[in-house]
Amino acid sequence: MKALWISAEPPDRNLGGGSIREAYLLEALGRAVDTHLLLAGRLDDQRTRAALAAVTEVDT
Repeated sequence: MKALWISAEPPDRNLGGGSIREAYLLEALGRAVDTHLLLAGRLDDQRTRAALAAVTEVDT
């Protein structure tokens, strides 16, 4: 099974509330299935990046 997560805000522990929660949710999903992130922007959280099968960053 695979999952595609699409976000306009980066999942990042170093940012605020929603970004932190999104990072934890993505990591949990990444442990369960191959998870691909499609992000409008840049993912700087290396721990979250490592939990994902693929990350596609789109410049805004």
